[in-house]
Amino acid sequence: MKKVIAVLLSFCFGVFVLANGARGDSIIVFPGVPWEVEFKEYGRVFIMAVDIDGWWWNNHSASLEPQQKERLQMPSGLYYNTKPLMNIYHVDEEFEWGTVFFSNDGHYFVQMVRVHPSEPNFLNHEVLRFFAGGQLVASYQISDLVRSSHAVRASTSIVHWRGAGQIEHDQQLGLLSLETIEGRALTFDITTGEKINPDSIRYRLLGIMPELEALFRRVLSDRDVQ
Repeated sequence: MKKVIAVLLSFCFGVFVLANGARGDSIIVFPGVPWEVEFKEYGRVFIMAVDIDGWWWNNHSASLEPQQKERLQMPSGLYYNTKPLMNIYHVDEEFEWGTVFFSNDGHYFVQMVRVHPSEPNFLNHEVLRFFAGGQLVASYQISDLVRSSHAVRASTSIVHWRGAGQIEHDQQLGLLSLETIEGRALTFDITTGEKINPDSIRYRLLGIMPELEALFRRVLSDRDVQ
């Protein structure tokens, strides 16, 4: 029964994404279900292709428009949202069940992987994967983020290594912040996957960069007017 419900949820989500596209800074990934993320300001679209021999394609491809079929058979990656699509980069890595957080332009993203307790040695399973231009640049296992293995809890469907607090994703600064189940606050640079100390000078400089950029644009604009 649980498997049937999961398949139904995956199907409904897939139909919604294909019909409307996804917008915003993150998207939930279901196994085997294709999806798209639109970066309207940059005229780009991220497409997660589907296995044309997989269950989703075999069950639902007949109901797709020809254009949708064409898009979903292209390699997973970021494209200029033109006709025809122009590739910016491909992603060869598989997307596991979890959530993907994007930078403003889609060039960088991090996947937070959902781990099932049936996974062997799940403490060594990657739960954070950082990508730049489609290439995996950094990853963290549960054992990298949680100091004591005894703090990690496993329910019937998921391994709990994060705390109850919200995940904070700052697209402007390119930062992802979360709390572990031990109460440790962690902040990552989405562009590199590097951990950042919130008290560091670098972190504070990141915080003023948007203001400096806005000032620089105003100076250039005033110069052009003169």
